[in-house]
Order: sequence, then structure tokens, then C-alpha cells
Amino acid sequence: MIPSASQVTAVLFRLIPTFVGGSWENRYMSKDVVQRSKNRFYFRDETLDFYVGWLLGYSQARGASPGAIFHCLNQIRRPTPQAWVDSFTRLLDAEQTAGNDDGMAPTIRAIHLRAASVAARAALNLSVPGSEQNLSLVRRMESCFQQALALDGVPVHAWEIPFGHHTLPAYVSDDVEQASTLVVVIGGGDTYREDLWYFGGQAALVDGYAALMVDLPGQGSAPDRGMCFSEDTLTGLDAAITAVRDLGFAGKTVLMGWSGGGFFTAKYVDVRRGRRMGGVNSDPGHGAGVRGGDAVNAA
Repeated sequence: MIPSASQVTAVLFRLIPTFVGGSWENRYMSKDVVQRSKNRFYFRDETLDFYVGWLLGYSQARGASPGAIFHCLNQIRRPTPQAWVDSFTRLLDAEQTAGNDDGMAPTIRAIHLRAASVAARAALNLSVPGSEQNLSLVRRMESCFQQALALDGVPVHAWEIPFGHHTLPAYVSDDVEQASTLVVVIGGGDTYREDLWYFGGQAALVDGYAALMVDLPGQGSAPDRGMCFSEDTLTGLDAAITAVRDLGFAGKTVLMGWSGGGFFTAKYVDVRRGRRMGGVNSDPGHGAGVRGGDAVNAA
């Protein structure tokens, strides 16, 4: 079974000093062993810049504000994994505290809690997989995100989809059984179900479709539950789609895959040729609504 990309990244970042000698401060910037992107937003290191671009994309979809993100980045004097985690954990603490202030209006509290959820997600990128800090960040990210949904009155709820001896963590529209079209958002190697809200789940609801956002084996918190990348990843996708139909959904299904999720959706559609469905694979985030609409019309 294969660990997630975020697990590999976090472990590599912490093993490099063992192999090359010296401290992170002396060695970290010398080589990017993962090379996630060739863009330059803030850091010379391509992997960190990949994460910066990711967060700035969320800021355009009601995530943490650009100001909050750049404040965190400015606190990272030397770009080490721990400095990154510490900076975004401080933002998480501040935003979660503000979001839990009952004296604020619900809409304002939701803004703070969404920012807190994104801050926790950012810290997760470079926290040690399986550590107590890592697991705590997951719990706080989920709690803040779900509180924000409730305060905003978003008709989506958390759902644990039965899968063998485990369950797959997901979010699904409240009225999915009444929907005519379902958009299933599928992430890549290092996404959580909360990421999928920004990857297309939110856009689907705005356009009047039902949405399903699920962590398949290998994704999100699934590895912490003993489910890593394997043949079960596609089996898990089939289980999720079947579970929605068991709820009473009988309409069109559109699969929206991002990064590695593009591969999973293409493979799934190929294996399940008997089912009629549309697919969206690896499109820039700002085009999620447009591409999703194209796929719905084609399904």
C-alpha cells in the first residue's frame, strides 16, 4: 500500500538532514527533493511555493484572506517545516478563538472559522504524519470547517460512508436524494475532504447541483484509519457512489477529478463503462464552475 503525497513530503523534509548532515537552516534551501511546481509566489523552494499558491487560490473562494496568509509567510524568517507549521498554527489559534466568540454575528464567526480551517490545513502540509500534533490539526480543521458550514446555513453535512471494516470521511448535500445532478469531487495525493469544498464542491452548490466530497483510501485522514492507496482507492470511489444511490439519488453523476484524482476518475469511468457520467480532470481552480457545467451538460 502506498502512503499519501503529503506523508511522503513531510517525511522527506525531516530526513534530509540525516542524509546530508547539518541543520535545516543550513541545508533546507539547497535542494527541493519533491519539486511540486516551477512557479514563484514567495519562496525559492518550489514545494513551499506550491503550498503558497494553493492557499492563495483558497483566498479567492472564501478561504483565509490574502492578508492573513502573507502575515503567516512573513513570520517565517527561515523556511523550515517547523517554522511553517508554527506560523499557521498561530493563525489557527487566533481565528478559532475569534470564531468561537458568541458575541459576534454568525456570518463573522463563519469567516473566522473558515480561515481557521484553512490555517489548520496549511499546517498539516508539513506536520509529521501520524503525530499527535498532526491528528490534532485534522480534528481542529474538521471542527472549524463544519462549524462554519452550520453558521452559514450551507446545506451540507459530514458523512461517514461504510467501506468494509472502515468508513470513508465525506461531505454530502443534505437533499442529495432529491437532486437531479450530483457532482462528485475527487482530490489527489495530498487532499482532505475539506479541500474539495474549494475544488468544486462550493461551486456545485452555487450552481444548483448536489455535491459529494470524499476522502478515498490514501487521501486525507484515510491513511490514519489504515486505508492507503491501493486497489481499494477505486473500490472506495465505487462504494461512495453506490452509497449515495442507496440514499435515493437517481440522477446524473459528474466526477470532477483534480491532480491524481484526474487519474482516478478516468480509470473509474473506463472500468465502469456501463454507467453514464461526465468527468472533469485537472482544470485550474477558477474554472471549476465552468468545467463542471460543461460536464453536466455532456453527461
